[in-house]
Amino acid sequence: MTYHFSGGFILDYWSALLIGSATTLKRRAICVCLGMLLGFALSLMRTSGNRLIHTIGSIYVEFFRGMPVLIQIFLDLLLSADRAACRYRQSALGDHRA
Repeated sequence: MTYHFSGGFILDYWSALLIGSATTLKRRAICVCLGMLLGFALSLMRTSGNRLIHTIGSIYVEFFRGMPVLIQIFLDLLLSADRAACRYRQSALGDHRA
């Protein structure tokens, strides 16, 4: 069997690929900034002298540290699918506020 790769189809979808790449980079930048802010806030909470704030920060960190990554991925997918389903139902019913 021989396969011949023709890259001509990439030119047909070039604008869609650029839009997708730009969207990916924007979301990545937002997530990095939010992650840094959350990490900084949690580090301040864990080093706090206040026992309540220290305990809340420690529980949050240890909860996600102890959870397997695969479970976190499933949880993210479940929540994302639920939001997408809600948006689909709203658009199907004619409610375009979402």
